[in-house]
Amino acid sequence: MFHVKENVASLSTPIEVSFRSQSTAHGYSHNVINEEIKSEHINVAQKHFMKIKSDITVTRNKNLKKKKAKSQIKANIKKNEEQLIRSRDKKDETAKFQHNDTGVGDFSLSSNEKSNGQYFFCKNLSFDNQNFKYSYYEGQIIRKIGQQWRCVGKYEKLRTLIYFKIHKDGTISDACIREMSGNSEYDQNALDTIFRAAPFPSLPENYIEQTLGVFFEFKYKN
Repeated sequence: MFHVKENVASLSTPIEVSFRSQSTAHGYSHNVINEEIKSEHINVAQKHFMKIKSDITVTRNKNLKKKKAKSQIKANIKKNEEQLIRSRDKKDETAKFQHNDTGVGDFSLSSNEKSNGQYFFCKNLSFDNQNFKYSYYEGQIIRKIGQQWRCVGKYEKLRTLIYFKIHKDGTISDACIREMSGNSEYDQNALDTIFRAAPFPSLPENYIEQTLGVFFEFKYKN
């Protein structure tokens, strides 16, 4: 009796096995995640920077407005002070000068000086700078010149125009006869009067120019 061994054939089937990381399984890589985090940080930093910049701009604008407001207040105060000074000086000069419609004012000599019927008066006083608006200073010029006028003879009705420059400190230069009267003695007397009247008061502080050209008209009546 024979025994037959059964040969059992073994079969092997290959199995493919693959491994994926958890992040890869969800469709993302580490590099992508890092880039997103970096981008988010940059956006946060940019927003923070823009807010700081905006705050600085707002603060700067507020400071500028405050500075302008303070400057305006100071300018208004200074303007009011100037107006008060002009008003006060004008009142002081009114008692000494008689004004009319044809010029800045008339200046007459005292009764003793015109007892012989001779006197001069200023009919027109003008300046080479049309922006000079200090009426009180005009009055000071007229007064000083009027106080120095000297009657050196008997004249007929005469008129001469003298020009001179007043400097910041009140000193004068370039004095000359611009229009002659026809009487050389009278013209020279008018010019000498200007020299005797100098120096004049210092030019107003708010007058920015260094000199002021003056045209002074001498009119003589007998």
